[in-house]
Amino acid sequence: MHSFGYRNGQLHCEDVDLARVAEQLGTPTYVYSAGTILDHYARLDAALAPLDHLICYAAKANSNRAILKLLTQTGAGFDIVSGGELFRVLAAGGDPAKCTFAGVGKSGDPETGAQHLGAHSDRELFPRYRHKSACRVPPPRGQDRHPRSRGGLRDNETSALTKASHE
Repeated sequence: MHSFGYRNGQLHCEDVDLARVAEQLGTPTYVYSAGTILDHYARLDAALAPLDHLICYAAKANSNRAILKLLTQTGAGFDIVSGGELFRVLAAGGDPAKCTFAGVGKSGDPETGAQHLGAHSDRELFPRYRHKSACRVPPPRGQDRHPRSRGGLRDNETSALTKASHE
């Protein structure tokens, strides 16, 4: 479900007329749909229901505290890559024990501080939840990008998901 659509020629998010939002707040203004976020979370959670799972939202994707708080209320965990992201998750009421710190190539204060607060490095989290594997499902992106930026392409991240589904 996507809660964005036109009514009488006016773009709405849920029951809010976005033209009025732009008039009152100016532009650019970022608008998110709690209904859409919750619906997508619930669908993923239901699909994974037969498995012992923890859905971790990548705080890097959007660290807006209202979104982090909304996801915290669903029971989501968080994939964080910095102390700043952990700070935002904690400020939104997130549980550090449901955070995985995937700071590739990072060491010292950020990772140690995150672990001190109860976050887990990606190496520690999986045995705790008895996962045999983990998958990262990025949203699809266009192919027009810098040659060194390969994240989100079908031949990269989704290959792990495909392999896991055939095992």
